[in-house]
Amino acid sequence: MNKVLCIFLSVFLLFCFFNCASNNANLNTIENLNAEYYSIAEEYFKLEKYAKAIEYYKKIEYLTEYKASISYKLAKTYVLNQQFNEAVEKYNELLKNDSSNISLKESLAYVYAKQGDFKKATAIYEELYNSEQYNNSIFKNYIIMLIISEEKEKSDSLIELYKQKYPHDESITKIVDDAVNVVKKYNDENNPKKDKNDKEDKSNLKDSDQLDFSPEEILPEEELLEQNNKDTEINNDEESDVNENNDESIP
Repeated sequence: MNKVLCIFLSVFLLFCFFNCASNNANLNTIENLNAEYYSIAEEYFKLEKYAKAIEYYKKIEYLTEYKASISYKLAKTYVLNQQFNEAVEKYNELLKNDSSNISLKESLAYVYAKQGDFKKATAIYEELYNSEQYNNSIFKNYIIMLIISEEKEKSDSLIELYKQKYPHDESITKIVDDAVNVVKKYNDENNPKKDKNDKEDKSNLKDSDQLDFSPEEILPEEELLEQNNKDTEINNDEESDVNENNDESIP
């Protein structure tokens, strides 16, 4: 898969690194050696030494009471360390015990997209959208995946719905334009002589070249929190507008 396509996904797909685990490990309640391992793992994570952080998180993963929280930290660290197969395994493991967790599903979809498995990523975003379990970030990610998969009719329809539901979110226009341009560039570089009417199905494309990504290409947690706050403000504004104007909500 072309590197420019993967970089686009890294920048514009919004990845929620927070509120995924059902509980948080409390350092004060983990005794002795386990507390030391946990503290070391956290420090390595802060230093962005993710391989070492993984090593120490795994030492305390057996703790039954905190297994969900430690497993989530491992999944997050696997993503940052570009160990996407391990991250997928952890997120699926977490979903077995917390199948209704929207943030876990969204994170899993993001990792599938990073792997180049657009079909699975799109399926998850579609599930969240159809079940009305989505915020505007999930909505945008779903649109991006449809554009990347060249499902133009569906993506065009959802873009219009998005603009109606979130009229104050001007970012959607740039994101859509960038996605369209990236797909066009991908097609031009890989199929220069391909007939325009002969569309290639990229839903099953894989990252066969094993492209490298630095952790910095994934949005850092602080930016994600800021984005989430902005999304929440947008959602609240739109809900107020709906209540004032008695408009019908768009599913």
